Amino acid sequence: MRELFRMDRKNYNPDGKVYTRPSSRGIVVKDGKVLLNRVAKFDTYEFPGGGIEAGETPEQAMIREVAEETGRVVIPESVREFGIVIRRQRDSKDPDGIFEQRNYYYLCDVTDEVRPRKPDEHEIREGAEPVWLESLTGPIGCNKEAFERVGEAFMEREMRVMSIVKERFFNDESSGR
Repeated sequence: MRELFRMDRKNYNPDGKVYTRPSSRGIVVKDGKVLLNRVAKFDTYEFPGGGIEAGETPEQAMIREVAEETGRVVIPESVREFGIVIRRQRDSKDPDGIFEQRNYYYLCDVTDEVRPRKPDEHEIREGAEPVWLESLTGPIGCNKEAFERVGEAFMEREMRVMSIVKERFFNDESSGR
């Protein structure tokens, strides 16, 4: 899978133990709209997805996560690689360790069927809700403002991936949310 970009804080001991957390995210563009999760806690947006469980492929994890978070059913034959983002920084639980997150992004199509969502406690606590948007300008701006205010790496990562998706699928876009 092609690398979209790296986020390396270089704030760690290069000889430290590496703790890897792979995740997988779905990019769904349908009828001129993109499916995102709006995270009310931070007023940010992100592509649906999350951690890859033991025994899962990144593609299987993405299909499961999209269903759990949005209720949408991914068409397995439609899944195609978009790119990977690699993030490295000091591990929050081991000050001598390195946290490395590999975020696999996939383009995919969904059926018109909507099933009940199964958000986890974290998503409920943060107020994550699926939304279909005609523009990525607003979400990119929200993530930029939130990142400047809070500094969470996921905000920057999603803002940068959204910019790539915007350029590829929403090139003539000029307005907000």
